[in-house]
Amino acid sequence: MERETLPKLSEPVLYLAPLSGITDKPFRLLCYEFGGLAGAILPMIGARALLDKGSRAHTLKLLDWEDGELNRGLQVQIFGGNQADMVQACKFLMDRGCKAINLNLGCQVPKVLKNGGGAAWLRDLDSASHLLEACAQVCQGMAVVTVKMRLGWDHFNVQPFLKRLKDLGAVAVFMHGRLAVDKFSGTVSYAHMRLAGEACSVPFYANGDITDHESAENMLRAVPKAQGLMLGRGALGHPDVFARLNNSLKSGIQSARIESQKLLRRHLELVNTYLDESELSAVRKLRRHLPYYDCTNPAFFKASTFKELFEILDVGLG
Repeated sequence: MERETLPKLSEPVLYLAPLSGITDKPFRLLCYEFGGLAGAILPMIGARALLDKGSRAHTLKLLDWEDGELNRGLQVQIFGGNQADMVQACKFLMDRGCKAINLNLGCQVPKVLKNGGGAAWLRDLDSASHLLEACAQVCQGMAVVTVKMRLGWDHFNVQPFLKRLKDLGAVAVFMHGRLAVDKFSGTVSYAHMRLAGEACSVPFYANGDITDHESAENMLRAVPKAQGLMLGRGALGHPDVFARLNNSLKSGIQSARIESQKLLRRHLELVNTYLDESELSAVRKLRRHLPYYDCTNPAFFKASTFKELFEILDVGLG
């Protein structure tokens, strides 16, 4: 059966990066609502946790996509240090309708690395190649496989791997412009991103330090082979950034940001609409977003109900 491809979308192609515990369904839908977003990656799911009957019930709650998202190019990201687990996780997700699976080869969180997952695969790119090939083979004809990764573990050495991506079965790569050991310190390496883009055999999407029109233009100028951009932290508190970038990169005209109070109100409405846990848990989870909306009102961080949040919002963020 012929391998599927990612949806063909008009430029510029902008993706929302997966941020664990933050880019959940309400936030993704909020970004889609303002426009300009081509697709998103569901935050990473542990392959072993997905397969283990003891942890599966909790893990399944993380598969919180809206039906329409699958047709909008939603990818589900998985991580793990065992190839067999990753392959079985691909099968598990396809049985639940997943059409695109993203392999996490870039996370540098200690608890992920200690089990050989995430960026640990970059220590042995031959093993990473075998992993990708095995996952792509089991997904062939049913789902596409993409990769999210960094420029290397402790030095830039991923060019040979990038050249093989198409043959190994990947249809796209999302490249963060730092090494794994850098974590989020310093700045992205534009020089290495350019070389990575030139070496890559599949569509290349650039990620890292993209927050506005200027930083987006800088990345596209530095990486002419990039077919799109991915934003993560740059979208927090600014779910309208994709719409603004889509317009400014096409026309050169930068539009004004929507006021934070309006954005936060709509965010609260969507969380309340798609509530799938206790109200208190949902409100506590929302607190992670509040600083990004320039919220300094201490009452927000003490609220325990949506009614309280809306009442405080009517008073003001500051």
